[in-house]
Amino acid sequence: MDPWRFRLELAGPYGTPWASGTLFGQLSWAMVRLDGSDERLAGKLAALRNRQEVFLLSDVLPKDLLPRPLLPPPPFDPDKAAKRKERKKLGFVKRAHFLRHRAALSEQSLEAELEAGPGDREHRLAHNTIDRQRGTVIEPGGLWFLDEWWPSEGARERDLYVRTSWPIGAVEELLAAVGSWGFGRDSGFGRGRFRVLGKEPERELFDHTGNRYLSLSHGCWTEELEAPRYKLATHFGKLAIEAAMACGRPWKRPILLMKPGATFAARGDGPFGAWLEGIVHTEVPRILGYVPGQHAFHLPVPYTEAAHAG
Repeated sequence: MDPWRFRLELAGPYGTPWASGTLFGQLSWAMVRLDGSDERLAGKLAALRNRQEVFLLSDVLPKDLLPRPLLPPPPFDPDKAAKRKERKKLGFVKRAHFLRHRAALSEQSLEAELEAGPGDREHRLAHNTIDRQRGTVIEPGGLWFLDEWWPSEGARERDLYVRTSWPIGAVEELLAAVGSWGFGRDSGFGRGRFRVLGKEPERELFDHTGNRYLSLSHGCWTEELEAPRYKLATHFGKLAIEAAMACGRPWKRPILLMKPGATFAARGDGPFGAWLEGIVHTEVPRILGYVPGQHAFHLPVPYTEAAHAG
């Protein structure tokens, strides 16, 4: 079960953040659409739930960058406090720099190579809610906003890391299908389109024996994760259109997940995280042959913290 690195190229703007669980959901429904039935998907999800098969994937990350690991803060230095406060906003670290220092990783070792990300331009779109009886804007509260992001011409490439027991050729086929249809919100208007530029085995990033792990994914906490450091994100999921039409309610319940960059020690060999089921949808226990769920597994990268190095 070798890890792989896919290189993607965005074709234009996107309206949904590239979270690992959301992408897994889109890959799942691509399988249904390509097969013409949900039988293979139901079997794959049952095997994933019972941990007979494994499918771990990262968020879609900027090219050659990794999420900034959450590490113990350095000793307070008043002369550097302002600079560190400013650099605290930088959420990524160069992949090559992480590999160079991961045998003794610390905040000080990361400071020189932190990045803000690809610099996608955020656009906030204003919308009005129309009163259908009067044909006018509802007041007050009729104005609402949605965000979307536009990548710059020279920063369209992205990295996706995958570790799975599924045939990697089948994963590439599903990715290509999602890219041609569009990922996330407003895909019918061209949002979230991308191309798969290629793939390669990724052993270097995972070939290390450390005392902690860095998560590349939006995942959940389980008892196997020890001494975690994390920031939380609220995930507001939606069903695919086929499932939403079958039950009449597209919205899932909000779920708190650990953001990429979370670090933890762990018992056992994984997989870490869980397939969440039975809590993500309020209406029906079963839709189109499967129970609505949420992929909340971590794709972990091992490293050693400086205090434990050697």
